[in-house]
This record gives sequence, C-alpha cells and structure tokens, in this order.
Amino acid sequence: MLILTRKSGQVVIIDMMEDLDPQTPIGELFARGPIQVMVTDIQGTQVKLGFTADQRFLILRKERRMLLKNQDSSPPRP
Repeated sequence: MLILTRKSGQVVIIDMMEDLDPQTPIGELFARGPIQVMVTDIQGTQVKLGFTADQRFLILRKERRMLLKNQDSSPPRP
C-alpha cells in the first residue's frame, strides 16, 4: 500500500505506467481487483490516503508527476 498525505485542494494522479501498452484491455488492468483508496488518518487539515492497485498503475502526487514530465522534456545534458 502506498500512503500519501494531502491537504485540501492537493491532487493525486492515477495513471498507467509509461511502458504499458495503451491498448491493454481495461479488464486486464483490473483482473487482480479494483483500485482501493483508504483514508488512514486525519490530522487537522491533512488526510493520509492509502492506495492499493495493480503495479501497472502509477500513483503520484500531482507536483511529483509534473516534475517527472518536466525532466522527460528537458534537453539532454552534454
């Protein structure tokens, strides 16, 4: 289980792993069960969420996903 802490307005992105064929049937992705999101703790303005999903799903905080996309699009260093 992946545990992420989020505040009001912050986002979690669930996407397919980059190396997964986009033509993969949806039934195959969910063959081991659904994506589960569990509230594991609440403290003030923060909530801890636990995610359980097939390993072919990528679950990231939005800011981390944006950072990875920026690194992928930057020109290679000499």
